[in-house]
Amino acid sequence: MAGSLEIYPLWIKRGKVLQTNKNKFKTDALSTLLRKLSILPSHNGFQYLEASIEYKILSSEQQISITKVIYPYVAKKFGSTPNRVERCMRKAIEYAWNNNGKQHFEEAAGCTLNKKPSNSQFISLITEYIKANREEFFE
Repeated sequence: MAGSLEIYPLWIKRGKVLQTNKNKFKTDALSTLLRKLSILPSHNGFQYLEASIEYKILSSEQQISITKVIYPYVAKKFGSTPNRVERCMRKAIEYAWNNNGKQHFEEAAGCTLNKKPSNSQFISLITEYIKANREEFFE
């Protein structure tokens, strides 16, 4: 299609891959972590958060715009819209926060949280947790 924007993951588009045969990311470990945080697989936001976190983990970029890069990437991957991706993520985080997830969020963050994290804050929090506990999430 002429003029259409192809959205590829940054690690493919820019030729930078953090995933190697020796260093494979375990998506099932991420799914387990999200479930421990009270984010249920029955929410669309679960899949969207999972894809967003995996994208951020495997990308070599330090700062990735959630609205310009992550939402459109996830929307295209799941045949949705960026607005719906944002809303579903927000609702999944809100549900978890209100259903005893606050304690688990604080454990992952390593500090007290006074309010529910935004989508971007949550993705960053989980990304940092995974980096700190690398052996649990990478083969």
